[in-house]
Amino acid sequence: MTVFTWSAGDGTSTADWTGPANWDQGASYPQAGDTAIFPAEKHKCYVNAASECATLTVAGDAADTVLELQAALTITGDLTITSGIVDTGADHALTVTGNVLNYGTLTLNGSAFSAAFFRNYSSGVVPASTGQHTFTDALR
Repeated sequence: MTVFTWSAGDGTSTADWTGPANWDQGASYPQAGDTAIFPAEKHKCYVNAASECATLTVAGDAADTVLELQAALTITGDLTITSGIVDTGADHALTVTGNVLNYGTLTLNGSAFSAAFFRNYSSGVVPASTGQHTFTDALR
């Protein structure tokens, strides 16, 4: 397991998940078994290909989209959104086999979304009128 921290730019542009130069490791990007961390004041990340990681923490700027899916994303552990926006884009599946703790904004756009446990600490869940949302357990 490797911990990857998003290091792309100063928050004024976008960059791709699969671009090794966008991560502090510089030679790869998060894959199965790895941890991905998104700090504040960096470029928005596009999940530009179907991807998987073990855990994901988003701590971006509150009003900004930090992570936007252009393909499916599977997280085999926990997703924590401490601030910022995670957006599933135009109907891209977000699958979390662990827990989701949301203090920021999760915009679902009608995408399939599943998690073992979902806890929302903010008013920032934007479900769409379509899509499938499955939780083993949920607190709102």
